[in-house]
Amino acid sequence: MGSEMCIRDRCITDAPSDVRYMWSEDDAVRSILAVPVMTSRDVFGVLKVTSNTPQAFDQDDVRLLETLSSQLGVALKNAQLFDTEQRRVRQLERVNHLSIAITAQLDVNANLHLGAEAMTTIFGVDTCGIAVTGYGFHEQPYLAFYTNHAIAPDSPLSFQLPLRQLADIELDDSRTFDVATSDKRLDQVRDILLRHHIDRLVLTPLISAGRHIGVIAMDISTLQDAFGYGDMTLLETVARLLSQVLENARLYRCLLYTSDAADE
Repeated sequence: MGSEMCIRDRCITDAPSDVRYMWSEDDAVRSILAVPVMTSRDVFGVLKVTSNTPQAFDQDDVRLLETLSSQLGVALKNAQLFDTEQRRVRQLERVNHLSIAITAQLDVNANLHLGAEAMTTIFGVDTCGIAVTGYGFHEQPYLAFYTNHAIAPDSPLSFQLPLRQLADIELDDSRTFDVATSDKRLDQVRDILLRHHIDRLVLTPLISAGRHIGVIAMDISTLQDAFGYGDMTLLETVARLLSQVLENARLYRCLLYTSDAADE
């Protein structure tokens, strides 16, 4: 049989004369009736029937196939919504587990590493990094990096994500970046990212008390689905959670410092 046609509208066609159908002399198909399967406004696929008889289909056949196509489109859309809902439930459960784990301790390094690892699972990405540079009482930045890729034992922490440079990018809110584009904010890191096959990146600022204190960076190059509004909203929720935990740790250290100073 010939190759599939791109169908956006219903189509009754004579196979040998239709240029969209790669018909050959040894092809037995003579008639095709094809109807797009729509989910919302998107073409999900094509419902197609064929016959070895020329001009085999009429308008009654069209109406029947359109009815079947419409019912199939509704069923597929419902299945997509169900899958999306179940995925969101799993994500929220993992965010809740992360929240419990990082609010139970004040170890900044441990919490950032827990966060980086958890986000690869929550969002289904391979690599996540967190950099905290504006922490106030800590001169060196905190860097946490987690990847599902195998890397050499002697590779630097930011082997794939240049976290120190990414943390210097001022952001008001979360952004996705196509790395190869001409966004000047990525000029210093573009070559590094592309060298490690990072084509798409999402950055979310860590903000505490109105100050930019760091960034969450995730490689979303391998995601099959787009990193949508729901994902971005959830990521910002995780960022606020981490920012609050960092602020709690900072206040605790300030309290200890003040207490020690008073004792002296």
